[in-house]
Amino acid sequence: MDRRTFTRIIGLSALSLPFTSTAAFAQGPSIEALTGQKSPKLYSKDIPLRYEAGKAFADMRKAALKDRMKLHILSGFRSFNRQRTIWNNKYVQYTKKGMSPTLAIEEIIKFSTIPGTSRHHWGTDIDIIDVYKPMPKSPLETKYFHDPKHYDNMRKWMEKYGPDFGFYMSYTDDLVRKGFSYEPWHYSYEPIASEYLNHFMDVDLVGELKKRGVYGHEYLKGEIWDRYLEENILDINAALKS
Repeated sequence: MDRRTFTRIIGLSALSLPFTSTAAFAQGPSIEALTGQKSPKLYSKDIPLRYEAGKAFADMRKAALKDRMKLHILSGFRSFNRQRTIWNNKYVQYTKKGMSPTLAIEEIIKFSTIPGTSRHHWGTDIDIIDVYKPMPKSPLETKYFHDPKHYDNMRKWMEKYGPDFGFYMSYTDDLVRKGFSYEPWHYSYEPIASEYLNHFMDVDLVGELKKRGVYGHEYLKGEIWDRYLEENILDINAALKS
């Protein structure tokens, strides 16, 4: 059995941990869990991932230390409310500059997700850097992940060894891929994330956005919404789609 298959089996078995019954597991994760309204049991304060993903990250961090780099999570689990704050702030910023609502939405979704749709809601995704390297004021910029003075070595290490621990870059540097721009700092724990993605596609979120105070919700429907799902949610690293 190869390591990726073994990791998948272990990860999916552990998926039952956050739920209170076999019946709940059979039904899959709740809407609250899929949309970040319910926080999962996190591994630790400095590894804010659901337990089984956090354990895999801890093991990966130990391995990286042997190669003289220290992986550090800048962002792990993110709640719906936190994502809504990010979204609403950007929406106000862009519309105040004179952008139309639809143009503001197009600009936001280059890098930010619509609240309730972030992979960070699942407790499986991370934005990481190597703290053994100097940290720029705004570290999550592509140029630093292709610069040996900063995170180029970490990026190469993660691309090579991350899959051994179940972690894959979510938004790859692929000219054919649409949706979110290339993010060499963003990784997903595949054994759980791919399963959550399958369940997420069954969630009807459009009607909930208005209730939860998401700015511009009236424009998040029809063609814009369908294209967002197809390009931003589904057009990801093929390794993360089961």
